[in-house]
Amino acid sequence: MVDQQLENILGKIGVCASIMLYLSPLAVIRTVYERGYIESFSALPLLLACANAGLWCVYSLPAITPCHSDVLVANSIGVLLELVYIGTFVRYAGPRRKHVLTQLGCVTTVFAILVILGTAVASQLDFAPWPNTDPPITKQSSVLGFFCMFTNIAMFASPLAVIPEVRRTKSVEYMPIWITVGTIFCATVWTAYGIAGYDVFVIVPNSIGVLLGLLQVAFYSWYNIGSKWPPEMSIGVHKRDHPMADASTVEQQARKGT
Repeated sequence: MVDQQLENILGKIGVCASIMLYLSPLAVIRTVYERGYIESFSALPLLLACANAGLWCVYSLPAITPCHSDVLVANSIGVLLELVYIGTFVRYAGPRRKHVLTQLGCVTTVFAILVILGTAVASQLDFAPWPNTDPPITKQSSVLGFFCMFTNIAMFASPLAVIPEVRRTKSVEYMPIWITVGTIFCATVWTAYGIAGYDVFVIVPNSIGVLLGLLQVAFYSWYNIGSKWPPEMSIGVHKRDHPMADASTVEQQARKGT
């Protein structure tokens, strides 16, 4: 009874934490909108976050995994917000639009395949669902749970894809720290929720997410402290890559930076 009450409380906190996390890219979206170009911001974290939230929505459907309404609510909101962010990135991708659309197509294809395998195909397979619980989980819940684990870990690791850019520019401008901090808090809450509800599919990816988040904070701190360029200089350098940048304006910005 106590575990059930604790699970319910943590579930509500988890929903709030997830919404805050899904809102955290707004600062990046605002920057992209004001500059009119995504520059070196990566769309991959947004794409993986959307696919991951979609898989969790399917996993937490009452017909597949009962009593996971909090997970369903949090990730349904996440899907809607991520779609808005992705649309913004596509609109302001400029010369990188083909690359972003290719990533979008690949992630969408993989997502569709996983949903089909986890629902229609899994129900026809002859195997004992894992883990063994009382009451037992469905085959779809077991297969989708594994898919959700892997995509969740991939989502938590995706911000690390910008590390080569950070190392090249010696600037952490394209590694938003507040998204990472929000991820750590959110993953911590859902880890506790999974422990209270004995859901290994929630515990494993979120506990790994906490570790990956701490790794990103350590990396951010290292390059933020040792950065050779002040923020305004790093922004000026990257504006050279803007497809609509005026040469004289860029030259003036470079002079100001020196």
